[in-house]
Amino acid sequence: MVRSRWSVVRILVGVTVFLFLPPTVFSEEFAVSAQVDKTELAQGEALSYSITIAGPIREEPKVNLGAVKGFHIVSSSQSHQLSVRAGQIQRSVVLSYLLTPVEPGVHTLGPVKVTYRGKVYETQPIEVKVAGRAGAPRPKLEGGVIL
Repeated sequence: MVRSRWSVVRILVGVTVFLFLPPTVFSEEFAVSAQVDKTELAQGEALSYSITIAGPIREEPKVNLGAVKGFHIVSSSQSHQLSVRAGQIQRSVVLSYLLTPVEPGVHTLGPVKVTYRGKVYETQPIEVKVAGRAGAPRPKLEGGVIL
């Protein structure tokens, strides 16, 4: 119990110090990017779509996912990372989506727009080609019985 209490105190002190650091400690680079694990897939396959926001993030940025026409969002998750490099604090947020295509064809994801402190950052759209159903085609049987 005593050991866990000290762990909680350490975490609270760390968070408090982070919140009251002057803004000059944070670097000024802010970047937004989007990527997929593949740009060609079959109708029954899933696609991993990730948006990374990195920089001196002290407040939550507003994210507009943009167009995901032609896809269903199966699941989503969010992860955060905090790092210090040469006295500069960086935070990155990764928004991950698992998508499945609705129909074959060429579909465009994005662009994703992120608004942070009154400025809008935008990713490039990503083109994804979806072929017909995954797997081998089924043989067409006419008037026979297979045992």
